[in-house]
Amino acid sequence: MANTFYTNTEFFDKGLSAFAGEMSFIEGFSTKFEVSDIAGSSVSVPLIDAGSAGVFSGVYQNDSDTMTEIDVGVTHVYKKFSVNVTEASTNAAATLENLYVSNMRSFAAKVSETILADVANYTDAVTGLSVGSFDFDDVKSASIELDDNGVPMANRSLVLSPSFNTALLPSTSDNLKLTPEDYGFASYRNAYLPSGVHGIATHAGSYACAVALPKNPLIGSSALIDHEVIIEPTLGIPVQMLVYGEPNGGKISAVFEALVGGKVAQDKGVKLTA
Repeated sequence: MANTFYTNTEFFDKGLSAFAGEMSFIEGFSTKFEVSDIAGSSVSVPLIDAGSAGVFSGVYQNDSDTMTEIDVGVTHVYKKFSVNVTEASTNAAATLENLYVSNMRSFAAKVSETILADVANYTDAVTGLSVGSFDFDDVKSASIELDDNGVPMANRSLVLSPSFNTALLPSTSDNLKLTPEDYGFASYRNAYLPSGVHGIATHAGSYACAVALPKNPLIGSSALIDHEVIIEPTLGIPVQMLVYGEPNGGKISAVFEALVGGKVAQDKGVKLTA
């Protein structure tokens, strides 16, 4: 009811629900191995951003049953909001709720970026790396676009990496397991995209985002898309790759070419328009 305030518990629960919903994918951002699986082995986590290909940090070593914990520091700022007379007299409760929920989501996004940056730079922080190097909003926008085009969540793949040519290949990522479930993406342990499986990769250094999915004439109208590459797998149906924010999609198409076991059949190499 307009102009009726909730109890404190109801009001704060709304904000906490918004915060928790935005943060939910963090639970999947881990190596998620049982002790028996990881004993004596190490897991390499790629940098979110790096100056050269193949640079990694954060080797999580497990000896016996000892698991390493990572301390994540988060700094936040309290915000104060003012409600004007008109808002207070018409719909104060709804106004305050919208302000509160919106800012809790925004705060959660910043916390998420901080955690991801800290995890990816566990042992050797990269000079100049900032939380903003993880393009949280762009990846989420790509997820929303896939939602709008009816691409099933269960079949998407997300890889956080400084280099497609290094981090996506099985030789360097056999032990990698990242599942940012908030976006509905899942990455594969061997970084292999079977025919018909949707994939997405991000390159924070150039703010590039590549999406591989079954060829679909309905997808590709976004003004954000710089390249469209059609890949023909050795087996299976053609795959369409959309590249966001990357002036030259060559290195990206080469990686997806390897992942799907096929060849690049067509590189339009032009910016698509709506």
